[in-house]
Amino acid sequence: MVRAPKRRCCALRPGGRNAVAYLGPAFSTKVLYFAGAGGWPTSAYVRYCTLLDRWTHEESRRLGRRVCSDQIERRLFRP
Repeated sequence: MVRAPKRRCCALRPGGRNAVAYLGPAFSTKVLYFAGAGGWPTSAYVRYCTLLDRWTHEESRRLGRRVCSDQIERRLFRP
């Protein structure tokens, strides 16, 4: 049902503003995915976050500068 996802997204951005500070459209969709039915189990999400943290440290060492997890995720999820 198309309206259900729209309602959920609108609930996180009432009036076009973030309901949760710093949780904009890009990451609020992740919250909806992981919190909703069909999302990853908590254990899988924890493993994903652990792997993301490892990649962040590895890339920081490789490049000789700080790399943040959102930079890794942008590469993973870009179209």
